[in-house]
Order: sequence, then structure tokens, then C-alpha cells
Amino acid sequence: MVIELLLVFRYIKNGYIVALTITIPLNAKMNNKKIVITRPMLQSDRFKRQLIDAGVDKNQLIVSPVIEIKKVNNEPKIEKNSIILFTSENAVLNWDCTNKNKFSCYCVGLNTTNSAKKLGLNSKFLGKDIKSFIKNFPQNDKNEYHYLRGEDITFDLSSSLKRMGLKIRETIVYKQLSKNLSDQAKLSLQSNEETTIIVFSNLSALAILNDLDKIKLSNTEFLCLSANIEKTLKSRGIKNTRISNQPTVENLISILTG
Repeated sequence: MVIELLLVFRYIKNGYIVALTITIPLNAKMNNKKIVITRPMLQSDRFKRQLIDAGVDKNQLIVSPVIEIKKVNNEPKIEKNSIILFTSENAVLNWDCTNKNKFSCYCVGLNTTNSAKKLGLNSKFLGKDIKSFIKNFPQNDKNEYHYLRGEDITFDLSSSLKRMGLKIRETIVYKQLSKNLSDQAKLSLQSNEETTIIVFSNLSALAILNDLDKIKLSNTEFLCLSANIEKTLKSRGIKNTRISNQPTVENLISILTG
């Protein structure tokens, strides 16, 4: 929706008062609310750029990662005919291997798929989230699969695929470490200005909750990527929550700019 701001200037010309009207289009939902982005730094920086490209003022954005990604020095032994499974871009980037171009992989998310391609893997996009990934998973019992993942996961993919009769191994290639919110983020959460803090995972929710013991929330909304995240927040007394219609970055951007 667009409204118009009318500016009227008056001046004298040949003894007459002349009015000049200028019409400026404005976004009806334009405001100065703050948006706190809590993903790991790599993903937070990319999401910030996406929001700016979508029309959000950069001064509204606060990058405050509450999860730090740390590589696990573990070069897994993967059979050359195995297909690698990635549900996270962080697994792709933290996998120690000198000949990645010899492997094929199935991925959740376009960013994960593109990162794998850049590193030389024959990568295939199977879905934007874990549900669509499983739904689109090829039913081929002849293949063997190797799941590379983080230490903390919200969904047990290996067990789900084994129930489908598939052969799968898994290796942890990174771990997630909790971090405190930045001072800038804390100030925004306690101020009277409207603030939306985006919570991307259950682990992020727990990290944020640990910080909230020292913070008195003011005009703050928690935008959750899933119902499980919202459940975690509500279990600790957080009331002002909202769930993304779909667990995707694209849907979050639509909500924040709609």
C-alpha cells in the first residue's frame, strides 16, 4: 500500500499567489523499528544484505549472532560412491576434505546447494526445508549416504532415513557455541522503540533466554522460524511471539517488509 505526502509551496508571481504541489510516495508501513539478526556471522551478514536489498534501512538492522560456528577437526572416511547429505551450509564450509570435487551431495536450501557447488561438489537441491528434503529424497536402496552435520540438531535425519530402509552414516564436522547478545542489541530490547528479534533455531532461543535474565524487555517481538522455537520461548514466559508461515529466509523477509 502506498500513501502520498503532499508538500505545498507558495510564492508570488506577477502579483498572484502561486501554489506548487509536490507528491512524494511513501511506504505506509515505513517506521524506525529495529531488527535484531541472531544467526551466525556469515549468515547474519548475508541476511542483512538481503533485507537492505528488499528496502529496509540499514540503520534499522542490528547484527548480533548468538551462535558461533567452530570447526571440528575430523576428516571423515567417506566411501567414494557414497552421496553426502548436507542440511546446513556450515557443514559444507567446515568439512575437511582435499578432493571434494569427487563427491555428489543432496542439500537442504539454496545457499547450502550453491556453497557446495562453489567447492566443486556435484550438488543437488532437494528442498527448502527438511520436510521437503525428505519428501523429495530419491528412493534408491542401492546408494549409501553420509550425513555431515553439526553437533546440535533439531531433527534426527539419520533415523528418519533409516526407517525408509536407507543405509546412512553420519559425522559431526562442526559445533555450535552460544554467545551473548551484543550491547547494542540489549539496549534496543530494553528501549521503548519497536524491536523485532529474529530467532532462527532452538539453540539460538536458549542462548537468548540465558541473556534475558538480565534484561527487562520493553517493546519487543520475537519472530520465530518454527513452532518449536516459539514453544521454547513461551516456556520461559515470553509472550510477544510470532511464527513465520514457512521456515525460510524468503518468508522472513516478506514478513519484515510487508
